[in-house]
Amino acid sequence: MRGLIVLTLLSQIAYGKGLNYYFKLLEQNNLELKNQKAYIKIAQNQTDLSQKWENPVLGVGINDILISKKFFNRDIEAMQTQYITLSQKIPTNNKIQITYKIAKLQEKIYLQIYKDRVLRYKSLLAKKLFTYQILEKKLQVINRFLNNFHSIKKTTTALTKTTANSSKSINIDMYLVNLKLKKELLKQKIKTTKYEIEKILYRDFSKISLSTKFKKVGKTNIYNLPLIKAYSYKIAQFDTKVALSRAKKLPDVKVTAGYNNRIGRDDYFSLNLSMPLPVRGREDAEIKISTIKLQQVKNEYKSYLKSFQKESQIYKKILQSSQANYYTIQKELRSLQEQSKEIKKATIFTQNGSLLEYLTTLNMEYKIKLQALDEKQNYFDAYAKLLYYRGR
Repeated sequence: MRGLIVLTLLSQIAYGKGLNYYFKLLEQNNLELKNQKAYIKIAQNQTDLSQKWENPVLGVGINDILISKKFFNRDIEAMQTQYITLSQKIPTNNKIQITYKIAKLQEKIYLQIYKDRVLRYKSLLAKKLFTYQILEKKLQVINRFLNNFHSIKKTTTALTKTTANSSKSINIDMYLVNLKLKKELLKQKIKTTKYEIEKILYRDFSKISLSTKFKKVGKTNIYNLPLIKAYSYKIAQFDTKVALSRAKKLPDVKVTAGYNNRIGRDDYFSLNLSMPLPVRGREDAEIKISTIKLQQVKNEYKSYLKSFQKESQIYKKILQSSQANYYTIQKELRSLQEQSKEIKKATIFTQNGSLLEYLTTLNMEYKIKLQALDEKQNYFDAYAKLLYYRGR
C-alpha cells in the first residue's frame, strides 16, 4: 500500500522533465485537440461520401380511383393502371470528380488546422511552464532576502533604545513588510499559473520542474506553418469550387424507367429524361460568388504570411536583446554583490549611517536580481512564441 502511494505521488511530480514530456501529455490528454482530431475523421467519411451517386428513387402507384359512398373503388375501365418506376439522378460534366477533389482538400485543411492548434497549445503551454519556473525563482529570491533582513533586524535590536536608532529599525520593518506583500502576491501567481497548466494538460501536479537555461529555438520557416499550408489548400479548394460552379451550367440528368400494368390492355414500359433548365442565371451568380470567396482566401493567405514573417522577426530580436540584457544585469549584479560584501565587512551595526548604506545596497541587489529574472521572462515569452513559428 505504501509503495502504491509513493508511485502515485511520483506520477504527480514532474521533476527534471523537458518540454517534450509536457508536449506529449498535451497531445494525449487535451480534449479540445481530441475534438479537433475528430474533424479529420469526419472529413475522411465526407470524402468517401462525395464519390457516391444519390440514391435511386422507387415509385409505385395506381390511377383512375373513384370515391364512392362505401369506400375507395377502382373504375372498371380500360384505362385502369398500376405502375412501378425507378428514377436515378446522373451527374454530368465531371461533377463527382470535382466534388471528390473538394472533399479531399477539406480533409487536408482539417489536418493542418489540427496541427496548427497543437502548435498554438504548445506555445501557450511553454509560456506557462517557463512563467511558473521564473515565478518560483523570484519567490526564492524574496525568501533569501527576507532571511537577510530578518538577520539584520535581529542583529540591530539594540538600536531601538534611542530615537534615532529606532527609525533605522522601523526602516528594516518597512523592508520586511514590502517583501512579505510581494511574497504573497507571488505565491498567488504561482498557484494561478499552476492551475492554468493543469487545465491545459488535464492533469494535476504536486510540483513542476523545467530548466530555465537559455535554449536554441531552431530555424523558423513560415511556409512550413500548418496554418499557411491550410490556406494554400483553401485556395486550391475554392479554385476547385469555381470549377464546380462552372460545371453546374450543364445540369444533371434525371432518368426514370417505369413498368405499367393495365387491366384489359397490354402492359408497357416507359422511359423519360428530365433536367432543370439553366435559365435563371443561378449558375453565373454561383460562379461570381465562388470567385469572390477565392480572392478573399488569397488575401487572407497573403495577410497571414506577411504578419507571421514580421512577428517572427520581432520575437527573434526580443530573444536576442533579452538574453544580452540578462548578461549585462548579471555583470552589474556581481559588481554590486562585491560592493555589498565590502560594506558588510566595514559596517558596525551600531552605526546608523553604515547600516543604512548596507540596507540600500542589499535592497538594490534584490531589485536587480528580480530585474534579471524579468529579462528571462521576456526571453522565454519570445521563445514560446517562436516555438509556434518553427512550425513543428
